[in-house]
Amino acid sequence: MSPEKSKNQSKNTKPTSKTAGKKSKTLKTRKSSTNAKTAGLEADDLIVVGIGASAGGLEAYKHVLPGLPTNANMAFVIVQHLDPKHRSMMASLLDLHTNMSVLEIADGQLLKTNTVYITPPGRDVKIDGNVL
Repeated sequence: MSPEKSKNQSKNTKPTSKTAGKKSKTLKTRKSSTNAKTAGLEADDLIVVGIGASAGGLEAYKHVLPGLPTNANMAFVIVQHLDPKHRSMMASLLDLHTNMSVLEIADGQLLKTNTVYITPPGRDVKIDGNVL
């Protein structure tokens, strides 16, 4: 066997930190009549996925996020009980495990596709149409 790389091998096989250990997948997505990236998305066009866990959920989220579709017409809302007396680092910690934006929810925030939203400490989540 020759030590040279085959023509089919990539010259740069070292993964970046965002893609390290991730497998490439081809996903079929639902097509919408509206541009999924616009803020004026109709509530019926956006798929909102709620994800929740009890204590210790951070470790589970680290395993779930890399497998979520990043180019679908979906917004992901993570509902996690967090201590209201401490500032949460969950958004910045989970941001390392997905290519989607990971944001802490702000009151009145408009849902956007391909975004992960985290419940702030000591708060409940209500979704009205496409507004948090």
